[in-house]
Amino acid sequence: MSNKDLHKSALTTLMNALIESQDGLSKSAQLNLNFDLTVSRPALISKMSGYQSYPASLCVMRSSEHYKAQLRLRVPYSSTCPCSASLSRKALAEAFAKQFKSKQFAGRQSEGQQPTVEEMGTWLASKEASIATAHAQRSFADITLDLANKDIPDFIGIIDLVENALGTPLQTAVKREDEQAFAKRNAENLMFVEDSVRRLHAALSTYYQATYFRVKVEHQESLHAHDAIAEISGSIHR
Repeated sequence: MSNKDLHKSALTTLMNALIESQDGLSKSAQLNLNFDLTVSRPALISKMSGYQSYPASLCVMRSSEHYKAQLRLRVPYSSTCPCSASLSRKALAEAFAKQFKSKQFAGRQSEGQQPTVEEMGTWLASKEASIATAHAQRSFADITLDLANKDIPDFIGIIDLVENALGTPLQTAVKREDEQAFAKRNAENLMFVEDSVRRLHAALSTYYQATYFRVKVEHQESLHAHDAIAEISGSIHR
């Protein structure tokens, strides 16, 4: 069996062989497969690409009455704190107001002249406008699925489902334009751990290859000395 591809019939044959090899001493068997799934991922904008590794496991239990299979995946992503982002915007707004009420513009404003769009844009793009940044952290979604049948699950399809729901998957090879696009994605997907599990609950609630799911998300805080963790589970509806 070691030289065969992993597919439905091979897995069923292997489980039957494990039980038969017991020669009546046991009527059940369990197989645990633990591996890193390496997947090619394209950059967000450029033509670069790289490989991302996802820890995964497949546990299969077989008895004379039952067949059960469970899939586990760890999907890394980036999370940016909504509260920190709000405070950063507020700090920038205050600095912006102070800058354009300064002596440099006071005389012009008294004459009814306002700063031009170009002047404001130049200041916003300068180092002086780097007033505050929202804290972000590498985060992980641990997904457990009780599978519906003997079919080998679509590992990459599940990863895509999770990453699309979160919106901020970790990147591999990047150019400047990719890093900027990644920063924009983080700004568009501000998330507490509660937001992350809600997104994943919605994404997995109708997943066709499973009957039940459990999700644990972990945001490895850059602000606190502890991590933020949330969990959720539910039945899958068809």
